[in-house]
Amino acid sequence: MRFFAIYVSLFAPYAIITPYFQQLLKHLNYNDVQIGAIQGALELMAVAAPILWGVLADKLSAPRGVLAFTVILSLPMFFLFRFVNGGAAGVVVALLFGLFYKPNIPLTGGERFRFFCTTGGDYGKARF
Repeated sequence: MRFFAIYVSLFAPYAIITPYFQQLLKHLNYNDVQIGAIQGALELMAVAAPILWGVLADKLSAPRGVLAFTVILSLPMFFLFRFVNGGAAGVVVALLFGLFYKPNIPLTGGERFRFFCTTGGDYGKARF
């Protein structure tokens, strides 16, 4: 049940941000080209950030601490979009936001698999 609550708390922001993020950026007066560059930067971080944070979590032997760090810093990075105007600054903020936001689900999955390696269990039951 504990992992279910964690998954819900991490997937809820994805469910809210993913369909409405472009509209939010439009509301913040970003143009279509800037929104495309920001989306591209986020997807770049979706590939790079989980690897970076996963390796760091393994080296530090502190996966929960790394996960907590990324979750905590995701929110302030998201709010930075409100304070920047322009394509280059928006892309930098997107890279920072993606650095902390995109690895949250993969790190949670890794933590769950570590748990199963020591205690056994069924991964499917953890998500439902």
